[in-house]
Amino acid sequence: MLRAGIWPTARTLVVALQLPGPRPSRLHLRVDRTTEGRLQLADYLARERYLEVVVPEPLHRFDSIAEHLHLNDVHVWLVPGPVVDNIMSLLAVRSTASVTMAAALARLPTLTLLRPTLIPLPRPDPRQLRLALPHSS
Repeated sequence: MLRAGIWPTARTLVVALQLPGPRPSRLHLRVDRTTEGRLQLADYLARERYLEVVVPEPLHRFDSIAEHLHLNDVHVWLVPGPVVDNIMSLLAVRSTASVTMAAALARLPTLTLLRPTLIPLPRPDPRQLRLALPHSS
């Protein structure tokens, strides 16, 4: 299974992909924090059939990337803010270490001790009308 972690910077979203295999490898992408960038990222990630994306809960409150991923049927996990703070302390990194934090978030579903802290983002109600997301950044 492919896993991805998303970490925000001032102008971009950093996405770290954990590729499966005998020797896990990483790949990271940077996407503009615009509606077009979010749509392109969601389209890119939706191509993978078995994918888990981990997003910090504070980012979900202020950024529409999780909604874009949901519209493309991507499974999204939310990480509570205190857990993110503890990971930053454990790794001894600042919030500006975006690639490191995105990679750490991508690994969370594989850690049995921390997996219970992840919150699955509920699927939207199929009876609810889906409106287009605004074109603001």
